[in-house]
Amino acid sequence: MRRRRSWFRNLVVVGLAATLTGCAVGVVDTGFVGVWKFLGKVKMEETGDGFVGLYIPAIQQLLRVPVYNVALHFTSDRDTEGREEPIDVLTKDGLPIVVEMTVVYRVVPDSAAELYVQYNGDWETNFLRPTIRSAVRNIASQFRAVEFYQNRKAVEEAIDQEIRQAVKEQTGKLEIVDVRVRELRLPQDFVRAIEAKLVAQQEAEKMQFVLEKEQKEKERKVIEAQGIAEAQRIIRASLTREYLQWYYIERLKDVLASQNNTVIIMPFDQSLIPMIQVPGGKR
Repeated sequence: MRRRRSWFRNLVVVGLAATLTGCAVGVVDTGFVGVWKFLGKVKMEETGDGFVGLYIPAIQQLLRVPVYNVALHFTSDRDTEGREEPIDVLTKDGLPIVVEMTVVYRVVPDSAAELYVQYNGDWETNFLRPTIRSAVRNIASQFRAVEFYQNRKAVEEAIDQEIRQAVKEQTGKLEIVDVRVRELRLPQDFVRAIEAKLVAQQEAEKMQFVLEKEQKEKERKVIEAQGIAEAQRIIRASLTREYLQWYYIERLKDVLASQNNTVIIMPFDQSLIPMIQVPGGKR
């Protein structure tokens, strides 16, 4: 707050001085740096924000260069202020695609004077916009059209890296803050064809899954049948005549031990003795 009051007082004093001397008042607001011209030649140093001073318009000029974040919008939305036309590109297999995106950049404060000289005060028109378009077209030519649809993230990352690298290599006076790809617009006929192909692939994968499931169920039933057959073979091998006679007698004992039986009639042959239970006792 004190700094603001002091800045305002200085402005008032300088304004009065300018009125008396015929000089102009130079002010560098927050978010800008000042670049001076003397007799039409740019002085290679910057004046920081908060500067208030007098200068002679006939021989001096104070240029205010913004160093805050600036957004370049490549979009078809005509309501977007300061928009650029979308970027038309061709994929590796020759399909036309429209790219809509936003690139956020800032001027490096200590390089503002050099940047101004290098691009004649208009780095967006003379450097940044064409560089961005060229970078996007270069990346598009490395991807097939189907990759724009199925692997959009990889395409966006490649565009981001290409733009940053191109700006960094050609000038260190601008910094790319953010790259946002908002739309990769493919022809509708191509999109419909891709979607139909994906549906067909999904149906084929589903059918393959069903077939594999049925095959596994078949194998399970074969193994189960083989197990049952093996068990029956083992049981048949163990059912001797002597074992059956012994098992028969043991079961008869259980029946005879029951209090609910009064008469039991059982078959017998030469190897088994009939056992008859009558009221009043066991015989």
